[in-house]
Amino acid sequence: LVEGESIAPTEDETGVRLRSAVELERLRADVARLAGPDLAGRLAGGPGATLAARHVSDRLAELGLEPVFGGSFEQEIVVDGERIGKNVAARIPGTDPRHECVVLVAHYDHLGVVEEELHPGADANGSGVAMALEIARLFAAHVRQPRHDVVFLFADAAEKPHVRTEAMGSVFFVQHGPVPPERIRLGIVLDVLGGSPLAKDPDLFFVMGAETSPDLVRLVRSTPQPPAHARSEFMSVAMVEAKPYAPWVREAKSDYYAFRLAGRPFLFLTSGTTPRYQQPEDTPESLAYEKLAAETGFVADLARRAAMEEGAIRHFPDSVDQLQDVRVALRILDLLLETPGEILAETLEALRQDRERVLLFREALERGETLDGGEYRILMLVGLRIQCVLARPNYTMCVKF
Repeated sequence: LVEGESIAPTEDETGVRLRSAVELERLRADVARLAGPDLAGRLAGGPGATLAARHVSDRLAELGLEPVFGGSFEQEIVVDGERIGKNVAARIPGTDPRHECVVLVAHYDHLGVVEEELHPGADANGSGVAMALEIARLFAAHVRQPRHDVVFLFADAAEKPHVRTEAMGSVFFVQHGPVPPERIRLGIVLDVLGGSPLAKDPDLFFVMGAETSPDLVRLVRSTPQPPAHARSEFMSVAMVEAKPYAPWVREAKSDYYAFRLAGRPFLFLTSGTTPRYQQPEDTPESLAYEKLAAETGFVADLARRAAMEEGAIRHFPDSVDQLQDVRVALRILDLLLETPGEILAETLEALRQDRERVLLFREALERGETLDGGEYRILMLVGLRIQCVLARPNYTMCVKF
């Protein structure tokens, strides 16, 4: 990631057209529909999720996209005889007879009603679904003949208890879908993209997964950054996967799990969590729609480039970029310490200690050294504390990692 900083973005007419054609009000309308009270929080397999699936299917049909599951946009998720929910997917066929595909994924389920309180799920993950629907519209209008097939997958059952199981909608699609896993060229996963967790850097969103492939670094870096309202930053996906007290575990946080399980390359894009994450306050009016629109243009151009490229994507699945991760961690730590807000005093002290450790890591890396497994585990735990603080700044557990 760091070595790729010399790669310059390349502009072209189609990319400009895609970014300029994003309609913010469509994004707003889709989020409002998905997070509306009649969808009851979209619990996987429930009536609200069924309405959400119908909304997505209707939109894909209106766009004239090709159903993926025979003549249907929907795939029932059935595991051990139990119906879990349904995936929704459509395709734009590519011109390459090998029919490799780029899969754009956003899960549409959420938590439903928890302890008699509606959890609307506007950001988690109404934002990702709205973005994927808008990108599907942009492709239908401007990218009718990509080299590779482009599949738009709206997955069910990404939340507990199905996450990281065979019942997870994206896992079910990869393992039981119409596309053999070996033909999946790239997964692009969209999850929680409508918030601004850092007050001092509200435009920031993250691109993870590129650390496993020089070709993905080139793909992302060659895609022009949004001109305003959004700015991407690389980070290794390991930085969001630490599990407390289980140093041997990396716990996947989203639908990229399905691609990693199948050994396929992926990019995971997210703005990160805010205090509204998985709370009743995650409502449509809380989202940053100008940011979401800018991100949508960027991802549409990125996905288009991925669908047009020749050659295989080299993939080294266990790779991380230690120097990039240290740089990002230091930047976020500095911002949190500069504007602590509601962060507890004991957590602030832990963040200061984290910063001192990470500064030492940076010095070692800049001398050409490499962090060992234990040191990188400490860096991952710093990432875990940052996530905790952003989502729950007054949560006492944030100090205990």
